[in-house]
Amino acid sequence: MESEPKRSKPNRKGIKIAFLCASALLVPVGLLYLSWYAVECRRAEISKNLVGELRRFEIGKTTESQIKQLSDRHGGRFSAARESTSPHQPATYDFSVASPYVMIAGSARTLPGTRLWGLFASLQVEHGHLSNLRLSLFVFRSDGFGLRSTVVLSGPEPLAAPQGVQYYVYESHITGPRGEALGVELSPAASSQQRKKAFDLNLSCLTRFPECRHVCETLPSAWKDLTPDRRLMYEDGKPVNDYTECSNRTR
Repeated sequence: MESEPKRSKPNRKGIKIAFLCASALLVPVGLLYLSWYAVECRRAEISKNLVGELRRFEIGKTTESQIKQLSDRHGGRFSAARESTSPHQPATYDFSVASPYVMIAGSARTLPGTRLWGLFASLQVEHGHLSNLRLSLFVFRSDGFGLRSTVVLSGPEPLAAPQGVQYYVYESHITGPRGEALGVELSPAASSQQRKKAFDLNLSCLTRFPECRHVCETLPSAWKDLTPDRRLMYEDGKPVNDYTECSNRTR
């Protein structure tokens, strides 16, 4: 009677070594992602606080002292007025908060699976008071598609809005990488409700999963006021940006 063939015993030592090697690789990678995400969440919270303070500012009423206090709290950068330039350049306070990133070949990169975003604000001061405020939020999707949302508090002379319009929602052209841009301009006479809609930036788009796909999510309240005549159109009358996904997404 033939004896049964011997079964090879599993190489327990080899399995143990493989497990230890995998652990040695996964643990530092996991710690790197946890640290990265903790920094990103902290910066997202700073962005939320900054927007919360900026939404209370008013053209011609907010003093430079108040702006300087904000700058001291959030690490703003001051640029003095330049009287000799034409046109005149007023004093400016600039703010920026961004997701963690590294520069590779002149391009900002994040860890695989994370997204790149930045919040930027520029406040101009003339005669001791706020004369113009520009707040911009940039969020890049995982496919590199960019979402830009901009809120502008303008002075007596509007920048994009028709003369006399207090609250103006519009799409902007984007040059370079693919993306969408939605803007809101407020005059000093804008109502509190209009200001509330304009500053309703959805900052959960900075860190949430699933990611935000369109500007209807990054600036949801103002997007509802984007009338057809203010949308970007091709020569054949078709809209430049496709928002069909927006009807199926909620904040």
